[in-house]
Amino acid sequence: MIFVLAFYATVRLTPTLNPERMVMGSFDISYVTDYFMSSQVDAYSQNNEAQGRFSTTKVFLDEVNDSASTAMVGFGPGMLLKTEIDGAGREKSEDMYGMQYGGGLEQFGVLYGITGFSWLLVQIGWPGTIVWLAFYVYMFGRFIKLSNSENDPFWKSFQLSMAGYAIVVLVISLIYGSYMIMGDLMVFVFFLMSAISFSRQAARVSRVSR
Repeated sequence: MIFVLAFYATVRLTPTLNPERMVMGSFDISYVTDYFMSSQVDAYSQNNEAQGRFSTTKVFLDEVNDSASTAMVGFGPGMLLKTEIDGAGREKSEDMYGMQYGGGLEQFGVLYGITGFSWLLVQIGWPGTIVWLAFYVYMFGRFIKLSNSENDPFWKSFQLSMAGYAIVVLVISLIYGSYMIMGDLMVFVFFLMSAISFSRQAARVSRVSR
């Protein structure tokens, strides 16, 4: 019920998601669906460049799955991650919003809208991408176990919030952007808080063993 209310409020409060294009506009699910399809699924520029997250993901999936080698190891770092190495053949490119990437954007015919999943898949292939995603699934399960083993309300909520953090990283990376992968601050905060979480567990075990 909470998610339904949150979705309803989001549509009405977000100008791009309602027909009136204003805060507190009407709720029209068909308009939301059409907007999503045109901006993310069937989104291509006049030059036929993919520019929606689902459109670009389809392009990258087709490219990576085109051969066994790219499926296993991708096209290598630097394809989307910008590089300063001279002669790498992957000069920096920019999307329509000025975000800098490697030369892969132009090679694949992508204008903008790269998910974290695509960012990983193109550069390191399926095995590496699966390992990265599995790590955060593991961390989610680990934090849930730590939360269940806690009696202190503060630390119980802390461990549970870290489980939520892991899910947020997964969801954002899968369907939105690569900020949780290449963003220095968010990655630093996650591992810093994870270290605090595990330090708490180590301290508890140490006290029990004495």
